[in-house]
Amino acid sequence: GDSSSAVKFYEQGITKKEKDAQHDQKCLVGLARCYIKVGEIKKGVTIATRLPGKEIKEECAKLLEALKQWPEAAELFEKAECWDSAAIAYIKIKNWIKVGDILPNVTTPKIHSMYAKARESEGRYKEACAAYMKAGEWENAI
Repeated sequence: GDSSSAVKFYEQGITKKEKDAQHDQKCLVGLARCYIKVGEIKKGVTIATRLPGKEIKEECAKLLEALKQWPEAAELFEKAECWDSAAIAYIKIKNWIKVGDILPNVTTPKIHSMYAKARESEGRYKEACAAYMKAGEWENAI
């Protein structure tokens, strides 16, 4: 659809009246998506981050992922507790600290393996070994 026109409609739809809180929230959900689609990434991410619930964060993260906006996608995936997707996005931007932070929540062995290879290539053998073991790649952990 025409996201630019939709932005205007959603913006006009927000009343900021307490009785319309649910309506305003629906407008904000649409606005977050549309801002990302029209390239106003920061505005979209800010709104998605402030909205309650994980669904809009995950949905916006997927839009950002498709646009290869990895830092923003990673942030929203993490806030949505989509750990595997967040880890992949953090790996894409080589943010090893964040990957390490969320790795205990990651369930996909391939992601542990990707992290292990990256840590090994940087001489971080202890971290690499632990990740290889978590990935079930015992031969690489030695």
